[in-house]
Amino acid sequence: MLTSTPMTVLTGRLSAFFKTVESQLSDSLTKVASGKRVESPLDNITDYFHANNYKREYTDFDRVRTDVAETSAMLDVASHIGEQVFDGISQMRILVDEYYKENVTDEDQAAIIAEFNATRDIVANAIENGYYDGKKLVADGSLKKVNLDPKDLSQVFSIDFSAAQVTDASKLTIGSGGYQADAEAVQAELDKAGSYLASVAAYSRGIKAQYNLVNTKITATKSAESNIVDIDAGREMALATKRSIQHQSTASMMAQANMVRASIVKVLNF
Repeated sequence: MLTSTPMTVLTGRLSAFFKTVESQLSDSLTKVASGKRVESPLDNITDYFHANNYKREYTDFDRVRTDVAETSAMLDVASHIGEQVFDGISQMRILVDEYYKENVTDEDQAAIIAEFNATRDIVANAIENGYYDGKKLVADGSLKKVNLDPKDLSQVFSIDFSAAQVTDASKLTIGSGGYQADAEAVQAELDKAGSYLASVAAYSRGIKAQYNLVNTKITATKSAESNIVDIDAGREMALATKRSIQHQSTASMMAQANMVRASIVKVLNF
């Protein structure tokens, strides 16, 4: 006597295989969509923790990069102020020479004094109001300390200026001390302004070099993390395609098996 037991076993096996392939297909499509091979410890616990270590590392260095970039912006402002100061005192030095030239009229000297004093006030104002994020940029002392390695607090880039580099044009005068005294006083402050500007330029080059190094470190660490967690797109697409074909084929076989079983039952009940 014909029974439907063998067909029941077949459809049961097809159903179990269908569910397995369906799960595998879903997993492949999820990986293709996310681009990630490892997203949790369940995927691969060793790779997961290695990837997390890399992520923490480049996140820490990203904070360093932000601090370095801010310091670079501060130095750009300091450089601009330094140029204003240097240009102003350079003009004052020229005015001293003009003032003490032969055949200069009293009227011309008065005009030179007025221009000298106005330029001195501009320089003093640039120095007094040269701030960035609450820090006075043309000042004696430490402006900024940047930690360059989050794992080593001794790796610090410090920006400091000595008293000899700080320009003070407020006491400069013209016409009362004689050419030699006036010229030497202005030249001394000009030398300080040049020293300050040179120091800022050196710090700027150093901090920009540090930015490039940190950026390289972040790129390399992100690449290492990517090698661990990212999928092989070509392999995963091929695998997803294979599982899709298996899924469709199994669904088709289940449909045919159900049709055959229905036909057998119909014959038995005829």
